[in-house]
Amino acid sequence: LPRRDPTSRLEIRLGAGKTPDLNAARVYPPMYSAPASVAKTLYLFVDFLLGWATRVRPLVRRGGWVVFERGWWDHAVDPRRYRLRPPARLVPVLGRLLPKPDVFLVLEADPEVVIARKPQLAAEELTRQMEAWHRLLPSSYRRVYLDAAEAADEVLRRAADEIARVSHD
Repeated sequence: LPRRDPTSRLEIRLGAGKTPDLNAARVYPPMYSAPASVAKTLYLFVDFLLGWATRVRPLVRRGGWVVFERGWWDHAVDPRRYRLRPPARLVPVLGRLLPKPDVFLVLEADPEVVIARKPQLAAEELTRQMEAWHRLLPSSYRRVYLDAAEAADEVLRRAADEIARVSHD
């Protein structure tokens, strides 16, 4: 193996040399078997709990804020993204055992708006996922649906307002 100069800067270039086909349909890698899906789901659950206990909770206790992208519930909404096929109720049941967030922000827009920005998913799949976000989140969660079709500054302002509202409650 070639030796590296430890003082040299490491440059990370994602997708270097590749020209992505923005019109290509989303391609999923092979799925895990059902038993492997259950095992991986349980592993991710334990990993999430341990990460919350050792990283998130201490930071929150010191007054910090933690923002997750997608998080646990994305496993229930889009298990294919993770190559999983666990039993239908496993992810939601485990999710209810996890610590409850102060607020759950969900960005959504008409499928046509999303496709114009990111054409990898079909309109039917986007509609299915939006409906799943409404159906699968526990009713005890404080949730806010933000219209991602609005200008980014407006979406950010609304998200910040919701977070500030939680911090004053």
